[in-house]
Amino acid sequence: MKNVSDFLFSHVYFGTNELLRLRAGRLQNTILKNMRLKSSSGGLGPSLALFSGDDETVAAQLKTLGIDALTQPPYAAALVYELHRRDNGTYFVKVFYHTDESMTSDPAFISNILCPPTGECDLEEWFSFAHTWAVPDADFPDVCVSKPERILRTVIMWFWDLLPMTCLCAVFLLTVFYRVSEFRCGKYAQMEE
Repeated sequence: MKNVSDFLFSHVYFGTNELLRLRAGRLQNTILKNMRLKSSSGGLGPSLALFSGDDETVAAQLKTLGIDALTQPPYAAALVYELHRRDNGTYFVKVFYHTDESMTSDPAFISNILCPPTGECDLEEWFSFAHTWAVPDADFPDVCVSKPERILRTVIMWFWDLLPMTCLCAVFLLTVFYRVSEFRCGKYAQMEE
């Protein structure tokens, strides 16, 4: 059952960039807005912002960072975005991923194409990277508009991804029905007479 759940996570919940923007975009926009306010106003923005979400929220944010969420994030997983100021006045972002539910180990740096192994991403580069997924609150209704071609594409993609599982389930059900009918009408029914 865990494999089915992981499959749904990696293919159905975030199968297209549009779905990913819908699932991660508003939170990504809020994070970027807070960072921009803090960095442009001389530190007048919020010093700490906490957001709570479920495993889908964490997986969506991971996927926007270029980390493919092939399995569900573990219980108590956390993503931490930190905004730092260098001595020369420039800002950089560090992103950490914490997967230890006992919270005893240190979280891991997330390094992707944008961030070097040190985990320090220049703020302006981070804005241009993360802005791809951000959906401002005012634009959210437009993003949610169901366009026929978008719906058709999504249905075809889901059907194609779920086809092997559907065929396997159909074979299983046919086998069960065959055995049941064989039991009721076949050789087992004759033994009862």
